[in-house]
Amino acid sequence: LSPRWSTSSVTACPNSASEANVTTATEHVYSVSETQHQVLQLIAEAPVGSTSIIGYGGAAGGAKTNTLANLALEIGLQCPGSNTLVARHDLTDLKETTLAEFDLALPPGIDVRKYDSPPIYRDVRLDSSKPYSRIWFKHLKDDPGSTQYGWVLIDEGHEVAIARVLYLFTRLRHTPEKKWGLVVGFNPFPGWCVDWFMKGQYPDMRGLPPEVRVDIHFVRSRMEDNPHLRAGYRETQEALLDPYLKAIMVDGDPDAALGGLL
Repeated sequence: LSPRWSTSSVTACPNSASEANVTTATEHVYSVSETQHQVLQLIAEAPVGSTSIIGYGGAAGGAKTNTLANLALEIGLQCPGSNTLVARHDLTDLKETTLAEFDLALPPGIDVRKYDSPPIYRDVRLDSSKPYSRIWFKHLKDDPGSTQYGWVLIDEGHEVAIARVLYLFTRLRHTPEKKWGLVVGFNPFPGWCVDWFMKGQYPDMRGLPPEVRVDIHFVRSRMEDNPHLRAGYRETQEALLDPYLKAIMVDGDPDAALGGLL
C-alpha cells in the first residue's frame, strides 16, 4: 500500500489483472496517518471470500469519522455496483458529521448522484462505463431494513445497541463485493465495542467450518496520529475534562470505564 488512498489501495472488490492497470482522469487521493493506514491494510490484505470485523477505537480527535467517510468512498469507487452502509445511532448526528465528511471527500469531476431525503444515499462512479455504487447513510435507532451490503461502516459504535450490529451481520451478503466487512469507529465507553475489540470478549467462532474466514482486528486511534487536528485541542480537553472523561476521550483508556462507575 502507498501512504495515500487512491483507486488501487483498498481491494474490497479485486479486479482482474488487466482491469487493475486501467487508469482514469479522476482519482480519490487522500493522505493518511499511520493508524488509518493500518485499517486500510487490513482490508486490502483480507483474503477473497473472507469477512473482516475491524474496531477502530480510542481517543477523540483520532480521525475515525474521517476514516469511515473516505473508506466508504474508496470502496464505492473501487468496486462498481457495490452497496455500502454508513451508519450512526442518530440521523442528525450522522448528517452533520460522517455524511458531511463524505461529501467533502468527493474529488472534482467524479460522477455522483445525491439523494438527501431519508433514506439518504450517494451514488458514485469514476466514469459512465461503470455502474454506480451506492453508499447509504442511515441511523440505527430503529430497524435498518433488509438491504444487503458488502460493507457496513458504523461511526460512534459505542452509541449503537449490539442487537442492531448483530442484525447487520445478516445483511453482509451483497455482490459484486468479493470480501465483506464491518468497520466500527468508537470511543472506549463501557459496552460491546470495548468488550469485543479491546478486551477480546467477542462471540466464539471456533465452530465455523475451515472454509469460512472471519477475522477480528483492533486498531487504536490516537490524537497524535491525526495531522489535521487543530493546535491546542488536546491541551484544552486535558484542562476541561474530569479524570474519567479525560481517560476515555484523551487517553482512549478502556479501563477507565470501571473507575467511572465506582
